[in-house]
Amino acid sequence: MEKELAARLGAKKLRRDEPLGQYTTFKIGGPADLFYDATSTDELAGAITAARELDVPWFVLGLGANILVGDKGFRGLVIRNTSQHFNFSDDG
Repeated sequence: MEKELAARLGAKKLRRDEPLGQYTTFKIGGPADLFYDATSTDELAGAITAARELDVPWFVLGLGANILVGDKGFRGLVIRNTSQHFNFSDDG
């Protein structure tokens, strides 16, 4: 799982056993098996697509408010969305 994700997302951007407490307003929570910072909409979409195609459990984390992470953390990929300046459009 990790090797395949690293190949698709970039080994330098994929972190292992990342403590999630530092990303929540309550400052509590165990580690994510794998953690990825998506800094653009393309990276966000790519990470979600890779996780789906590789059958890896995934979760998108925003600013960390209104969420509690258990002490056991998250078994899978946490994708932190830090992308900015994107728009939604209705093409239909």
